[in-house]
Amino acid sequence: MSEDTFKQPRAMPIGQPQQRPNVLAGELVDDFLHEQLGFVRLYAEIGQKYIDAGDMGGLRHAMRHVVARVKVSAGVLNDIASQADAEGGSA
Repeated sequence: MSEDTFKQPRAMPIGQPQQRPNVLAGELVDDFLHEQLGFVRLYAEIGQKYIDAGDMGGLRHAMRHVVARVKVSAGVLNDIASQADAEGGSA
C-alpha cells in the first residue's frame, strides 16, 4: 500500500470516541453530539492549515479524526431514528 493511500485508524487514542453512548435520549446525547461536532470543526480547520502548509501526512491525520467523529455521530443519530421509529415517533 502506498503512503498516499488513506488508512483507517487502527485504534483510537484516549479522548477519541470509542463507542456510541448507549443512552439514546436527553442531555447525554446532546452533549455528546455537540462535542463530536466541535471536534469535527476543529480537525477540519487543522486540515485546512495542513493543506496550506503542503503537509499531506498531517492532512491525512486530520481527515481520519474528522471521518471517525462523523461516523460515530451519524451512528448515534441513526440509533435515535431507529428508536423513534420503533416507538412510533419521529426524530
